[in-house]
Amino acid sequence: MHNYTQDLQEADYTETVKVVQERNRQTGEVRNKDTKWVEYDEEIIKRKARYKKPTVNKEERFFNLVTEFQTSLKEKYKVSFEDLGKLLLLFTYTGYRDLESKRLYLRDNNCLFDNKKLAEKLKLTAEQTRQFKTRMQKKEIMFSDDKGLYFTDKLIIRGDMEPKERRTLNFYTIYDHPIRELYNMFAVQGNTKSVKPLGVLLTLIPFIKKINNQERALNQEASNNMLVMTEWNDELLRFEPISLTRLAEMIGISKKTLIKDIKTLNEFTKKETGEFLIYKYQSSLMPVGFKFKHTTEAIVINPKYTYSQDKRGSNYKNLINAIENMSSNNNVINLNNYK
Repeated sequence: MHNYTQDLQEADYTETVKVVQERNRQTGEVRNKDTKWVEYDEEIIKRKARYKKPTVNKEERFFNLVTEFQTSLKEKYKVSFEDLGKLLLLFTYTGYRDLESKRLYLRDNNCLFDNKKLAEKLKLTAEQTRQFKTRMQKKEIMFSDDKGLYFTDKLIIRGDMEPKERRTLNFYTIYDHPIRELYNMFAVQGNTKSVKPLGVLLTLIPFIKKINNQERALNQEASNNMLVMTEWNDELLRFEPISLTRLAEMIGISKKTLIKDIKTLNEFTKKETGEFLIYKYQSSLMPVGFKFKHTTEAIVINPKYTYSQDKRGSNYKNLINAIENMSSNNNVINLNNYK
């Protein structure tokens, strides 16, 4: 066999790979092995070994929520905001996706979840836990087998994503540690409705706009954690922000209740972390709950909870700096570079 090096160009990255030629002993025909294919067993062994040695800190661990832009999760899955809040917590306890079964089992320090562990993390009674589990299984959101409780990769993915998945799926990166802290701020033992604001937060995330290759070719930019409509503004070079009125309609809640839940989220996070969770932006950044003179302000989610763009870019740094400066100065900070 003859070895040589060839550049393999994928849509999202370029890497140098070694192409192997093989020859047919009977006909003498020589051909290249397909570099897109690898030995399956060998690939699985490599991935499992890599997962045993996490490459990110606990505070940086994340999962990817798979859903289309502007999807109302409450309507899609026919669940309450209270149950969505519980699901958001459970997503943070999923293990890496099993590539064969497509399942993500619930784990805590490598121990698989049982009903007792589920009740402990959700802060529910045994009966409340049983009812919640039954609801989620009937709606085919959460599943169980002899091994334990799990979600499928139709809903969330943790671990490596294939290049094709990254190109074709719309997904949002959400961080485990701040979501767990948020849940523990709100959850009251035995009170099933106490985590409703987390469910509202989860339904807001799909209104962040990511862009595909076609939109990128039109020089459009992702919304940088701003909640937006589908219309692109050529003058301001950004997607049009969605109003609280329209947002409330699309997620299935009254505007008054939406503002109340967002203010509650902000009050808790400001007290516990020194930062707000949800802001609004016109020419400056302010937490939702403060009155604005403008009617076109955009809603922005703190990227320390969810951020699906490149953290190495200036947009992320500008947003983080504005939030941190506002927190330290307790003031409204201009963010002229924000788009």
